[in-house]
Amino acid sequence: MTITVEPMHNGFKHLMVSGAIALLAIGGNVTSGQSNVTGQAWAGATRIAGKRMNCRAARVVKSKTSPGVGYALSGVIVLDPRKLRRYPSVVRRLIFLHECAHQYVGRDEAGADCWAVRIAKRQGWLPKRGVRQVCKSFLGSSGSQYHLPGPARCRAMIQCFDAAPTRKRKARRKARRKK
Repeated sequence: MTITVEPMHNGFKHLMVSGAIALLAIGGNVTSGQSNVTGQAWAGATRIAGKRMNCRAARVVKSKTSPGVGYALSGVIVLDPRKLRRYPSVVRRLIFLHECAHQYVGRDEAGADCWAVRIAKRQGWLPKRGVRQVCKSFLGSSGSQYHLPGPARCRAMIQCFDAAPTRKRKARRKARRKK
């Protein structure tokens, strides 16, 4: 199964100094040696918790020295596979979509959370219990200059999930069963 996110626009111009390694790495496929960059998936494709994920608006770079689990630059998603492994599968996939979302919503962290939850629900792999699992992973967070505190972030994500349309194919199947 491939989970793909189509680009709508690429107005994201956020650049971070800590992303310099990632920007240099996108010129070539760095897979071994002494580099901190461990791999790259072209065209925004990577495997997250056994599922192929794709963010067509950005290339994916895996780095051992990412300051967090992941972050986004214009046209690039940087992920730290070792830090990602600490989280359940659904959380890892949502982290990827959150970073992909920055290609569409810019620096807006709450907007990126909402965008990711809506896309995951529409694609059919994020049930309500999955959102609760995501919330559990950062509920104790006091927040940062970028992210809301855990409880507020969780409430906002649940609101986005509840407001998002359900998977289209699933709705069509239910309609056919009723006939």
